Amino acid sequence: MNEASWRRLLGQIRDGFVVPIAGCRLLVDADGKSSVQARVVEELLSAYGEKIGDEPLPPFRELNEAVTRLRASGAARLQDLYADVDAAIRKVTSAKDFVMPVPIRLLSEITDFRLFVTLTSDDLLARSMRSRRAVNEIVHAPKLPTSEGKDLPPDWSQRPGEVQLLYLLGKSRPAPMFAIHDEDFLEYAHNVISRGSHVPTVFLGELQQRNLLLIGCNFPDRVGSSCAPRDRPGCCPRRRKGANGSSSRWDLRKASPASCELQ
Repeated sequence: MNEASWRRLLGQIRDGFVVPIAGCRLLVDADGKSSVQARVVEELLSAYGEKIGDEPLPPFRELNEAVTRLRASGAARLQDLYADVDAAIRKVTSAKDFVMPVPIRLLSEITDFRLFVTLTSDDLLARSMRSRRAVNEIVHAPKLPTSEGKDLPPDWSQRPGEVQLLYLLGKSRPAPMFAIHDEDFLEYAHNVISRGSHVPTVFLGELQQRNLLLIGCNFPDRVGSSCAPRDRPGCCPRRRKGANGSSSRWDLRKASPASCELQ
């Protein structure tokens, strides 16, 4: 992106025409390279008496690989893994020495964003934003209890001190209500596309009227081509026209954490 493109993007952000889609590549340790997800996986595997081993897990894909490994070896039942992953996430992110990822902190400081979407199941983005303003959390999960289902409030735009956060792939809890591997990702994507159970249609309607800013997203290869635009490795973020020409997607999936510091 050149300077003029950044200027246009920042202008649209100020006027509320851009919604950030935050992915797992924003969850990095203080060194800016180590994945928080990798630490979660270490906790998960240790609970089953296993280690990562000599062959490293693919960066920012560690959880899917670990779940696949545990299921293939028969060491864990899928239904049990949701509670175990939730426990690992809570242990890592609640540790006394845990430091909020810098990209998450910087993103939460952009107060012009009123709508957010996260593709991770942890509460780090909400936790970071709550230090500055109120956060209304909306969870999309096909198996969510009916009593917990909610959507974007009709008067959300009249709540200047509140941000709306959508967990598109569920939120971590000790139950199968968040995505922990690729099969879950496909299920959640299909549920949204087919307008299945507990789909926040009002929130999705607002997204369709705005430009989407993909930051640190890491889509599985099997569905990446249908869910997000692809770029050449190492390329700069580019603006993408939507199918109907009315919206755009700015893809920062392959950008480094430093390049996500929108100022």
